[in-house]
Amino acid sequence: MIKLLLFFQFFCFVFTLNAQLCSLGFEDFEGTSNSNPPTGWQRINSYIGNSFPYSGTTHAGFNTTGDQLILAPLYCPGELCFYWRASGFSSDYDMDIDYSIDNGLNWITVQTISLNGSGSPTSYAARCVDLPEANFPAPFSGVLIRFHQSRRNSGSFYLDDVCLQGGACVVQATTVQIQAIQPACLQVNTPFSVQVCATDARCRAARDADGNP
Repeated sequence: MIKLLLFFQFFCFVFTLNAQLCSLGFEDFEGTSNSNPPTGWQRINSYIGNSFPYSGTTHAGFNTTGDQLILAPLYCPGELCFYWRASGFSSDYDMDIDYSIDNGLNWITVQTISLNGSGSPTSYAARCVDLPEANFPAPFSGVLIRFHQSRRNSGSFYLDDVCLQGGACVVQATTVQIQAIQPACLQVNTPFSVQVCATDARCRAARDADGNP
């Protein structure tokens, strides 16, 4: 009984810690459906079902070449984690994790889960994908992430418990021009300092992944 209690307390601690790390959002698909996908997400021929969830009663699925699930636009995403499994041992498909910085006009593949029709995993496993924040242009908002079944011969891809963690996007240094300083305020050849506040295209103060200016 004591061992069971300690395990339960440890499990709850790990679950709480992981949930706190999902700074840009956590999606377990509970309360969603084909006609009511997660807020801001785009479901393109993929489906939301309740046959084989990892947690709760609902999960997402892909079983046709071209199936997509596009996440809501994100600000500076740094890591994507999720649970996944195949529907059967003979599943044969490619599942791409892509990103777009031009509203879906072009997609760049970060990682591909490729199954070859033999020994495919039928138990859920966690997977994390690092996202290339250095490739996201300022103001770092509107980044799209998608799951895309780019090839399929057989089997389905099941997806659940998607966790998004913010990254560290950095504005590249540029030239700062100072104008309209009264001559009487400064002495010639005397060093002085200024404080610069970086803003995005809407003149909002730039913030890091934790929301700090």
